[in-house]
Amino acid sequence: MRRTSAKRKSETPAEEDHYTLYFGGIQLPDLEGPLPENMSIFQYETMQYEQILQRQPEKTKEEELQAEEQKRLAVKQKNEAEKREKIQKREMRKYFKNNPLDEKSFVLDIGKYSSLYVFCFGYAKLESPEYQKFMKSLTEDFSSKVYFGFNRSLSRIVGMAPKNKIDKKLKPGDRGYKTEELKRGLHKIGLMLDDDDVGVLLTDKTKEEVLSKFREYRELDFVKPGNTPMEKLDFEKDDVLSLPPRSSAMKLCPKLKELGMPVELSGGLTEKFIVCEDGVRVTENAAKILEHLGRRMFDFVLVPLGCWHSSTGKTEHFDLHLPERQ
Repeated sequence: MRRTSAKRKSETPAEEDHYTLYFGGIQLPDLEGPLPENMSIFQYETMQYEQILQRQPEKTKEEELQAEEQKRLAVKQKNEAEKREKIQKREMRKYFKNNPLDEKSFVLDIGKYSSLYVFCFGYAKLESPEYQKFMKSLTEDFSSKVYFGFNRSLSRIVGMAPKNKIDKKLKPGDRGYKTEELKRGLHKIGLMLDDDDVGVLLTDKTKEEVLSKFREYRELDFVKPGNTPMEKLDFEKDDVLSLPPRSSAMKLCPKLKELGMPVELSGGLTEKFIVCEDGVRVTENAAKILEHLGRRMFDFVLVPLGCWHSSTGKTEHFDLHLPERQ
């Protein structure tokens, strides 16, 4: 256990010794005058520290249950994240099988288009028809080209080091080896591409048009237990629930009540109730309540990370607005 030495407040010999003691990060009661007989500073600190710990209130049963619930939800969230990662890898393997990266075409297209944008698909739902439709629209309706790489191949192609700053002693496979940028300023893009969940959009569209286009893709889904919702959902006393289409209050409200929601058969709330909060893991009951209410509180998006303009060689990093993912 870490401890600090006693700090003496008074340096005047005429004054009585006055110490402030710390032990385990806790300030102990001030020591006035000499130590008790046959007791060292360390022994005194230990005694005071143990007395303070004994006076600290123990966790209530409810607090212990809440802590256990949070641990359990954290495990569920981790499992869900691993499941999503496996799905993404499966979808990307399928994509590369049908669309192998043509390095030569990629290099030629960088020279054809005025701008290169890097985007992250780690927050998208790659297996959904909506995602597939959007990606198709980027090339067909937006007059642009999209490239994905495998094992960080895109970063290797565009380069990760400025010209004339390559360590020629290093060979491919050596620790610290970096390829030289294809064009001025592209090494910064290469650093952005040094991951497996990023893609490239080559286009002649303006920045405003590109960012607006990316905002078109957004999918909502139900929150899984352990995940964090995108916003808070709460109800005041006497609020009346807005039920999903073709739902019967007589059938739905008893189910909600079993899940802990203070609701009458008429759909009115008998007291204030918080279903979920932004940034707080959703419990199993809350996840079921949200699904019964038809409230999709988990969003899938594509996140633009930055861009490079061939005319200036300058790279711009975008402010990231990432979905909450604990």
